[in-house]
Parts: sequence; C-alpha cells; structure tokens
Amino acid sequence: MTSICIGLLGLFLAWLYYFNRKKEEDGSLLDAFKIEGETNAYKGAVSKKDVSEVWWRWITGSHMTDGYERLKGLDFCWAMLPFLKKVYKDDPDELQEALRRHMVYYNTTPDLGNAVIMGVVVSLEEQRAKDGSVPPEVITNLKNGLMGPFAGIGDTVSYAVIRPIIFSFFIGYGMQGHWWAGAIPTIIVWLIFNVGYGYFLYHYCYQLGTNAAINLLNGNVFTRIIDFFSVLGMFAIGGMTAQNVTVKCGLRIPLDAESVFDVQAKLFDALAPGLVGLIVTLLMWYYLQKGGNITKGVLGLIVIGLVLGYLGVLA
Repeated sequence: MTSICIGLLGLFLAWLYYFNRKKEEDGSLLDAFKIEGETNAYKGAVSKKDVSEVWWRWITGSHMTDGYERLKGLDFCWAMLPFLKKVYKDDPDELQEALRRHMVYYNTTPDLGNAVIMGVVVSLEEQRAKDGSVPPEVITNLKNGLMGPFAGIGDTVSYAVIRPIIFSFFIGYGMQGHWWAGAIPTIIVWLIFNVGYGYFLYHYCYQLGTNAAINLLNGNVFTRIIDFFSVLGMFAIGGMTAQNVTVKCGLRIPLDAESVFDVQAKLFDALAPGLVGLIVTLLMWYYLQKGGNITKGVLGLIVIGLVLGYLGVLA
C-alpha cells in the first residue's frame, strides 16, 4: 500500500475509534465548543473583519521579530495594532497604555496556544474600550498565566502529534525523488494549523471570552484530539516501517548438490515480504518499552547488523 492509502485507512479507523469511544463519554467533541449565554457577536464598532485581521496579521508576523527580551511580544503588539487603534480611537492615552501592555515578553505555540490567548485578549480589550470594566492587570495576567499551559498543549498537539504524522505519509515519495513530497505536507500543515483549527479556535475564544479556556480544558478537547491522532499515528509508523525498514535474511541452505533453500525467498517472502523488518522493529520497540536507551538501541542495531551481515545471516 502507498503512504496515501495507509493515511486514508488510518483516518477512517481513527474516526471509527473516536465514534465508538464517544458513546462511552458524556457528549461528543463538539459539545465542548458549544457557545451558550451572552457572548461577543461582532456588534457595534467592531466587525468580524476587524477581529479576523488580528489573526491574519499574527500568522504573517509571528516569527518576524523573535528576540531574547520580548520574544514574540512585538509580533503580538503588531497584530493587535489596527484593532487597538479602532477600539481606542477616542482615547489616545488608553491606546498608548494598551500598546505598552502588549509589548511585554510573550511566548506560546503560534497556532493553537495563541489562538486561545489572542481570542480572549481581543475580547477583553474590546470590553475595556466599551466601559472600562476590565482592569489592565487582568489582560496582562491572563496572557502570562495561559501562555505556558497552552504552549505545552499546543506543542504536543501541533508539533509532536499532527506534524510528524502528516509528514510521515510523504517520506516514501521524497525518498523516490518527488519534489512535491516536501511542498505538499508543508502546505497541509500550514492550512491545518493556521486556517483550520487556529482560525476557528481564535474566533471561538473571542466570542466566549474568559470562559473559553475553561470550556476547552474541562471538555477534554485536547485529550480527545491526541487520542484520535495517536490511532492515525500508529498507521503512519506501520506504513513507514513497511516502506523504509528493509531487512533480508541471507541464509541459503544447501539441500543437495544442485538445489539450495533460500530462507528469505522460500520462507519469509512466502509468509509476508516485510516480515524480517517487522520482527526487527518489534524487537526494538520491546527493548524501548523495557526502558532501553534509544542511542544504545541504534548503536546495537548497527553492530548486530554488521556482524550478521559479515556472517551471511543477513543479506
């Protein structure tokens, strides 16, 4: 099977796993995103376009000015600038204070983590501009308090789960020399992170305000997402193993003066062409499960491979 076929099969089975599991839990994944009660609804001077502009500016500038002093603080402030100018257009002193407030040190996952924080911050800045009911300390403390936890969640979901899985489906094509094997997964990842759940989460958190983070964490949203992609990831690893781990037995047993029994062709290939590679992979997995060290495991494979190759056990 090709990587694409394996990916589609993995997606189907991951969805099937999630569909069956959600029957055992209270509600579906989408229940955590239900918005009830009073929310921001792009009313008054602020339109949905104004709110969206903040997100698109952040996407294009979130890695432009990383520095030791503020890291992404200037990027965050630049993204907020047109929105702040609009809501504080009649109060230049408040505008200056808001700009200083968002120039401080800031660091979190650019897509998922920032979508939650920026959505809530935009909502709070709008509320402060309307009636002054939100103290500036609340906005600053909220950013400082959420950027760490959501950086951990975002890094896990985006960079440790989704990104490796998507790229793994194209590794085989890249090894065959197809240039698009590097471009397509990059585009897919960008669309998923920034246009997909990033944009959706940002607007969701803007509408819900300070309750957004509580809703997401209490609804086990990220746990369910990780579970879904863990199932898909197992198929990605299986596909990579079948395509890229090539181990063949080199034993040839003489039967008589004219015939030889080729263990690889007559035994292993008859059972499953990639059986030896699978056995090696499972042995390595077992070693790591028992607390083995990955560096020692790789070095051990090299040494064992050289010895068995020299003896003719491996081809």
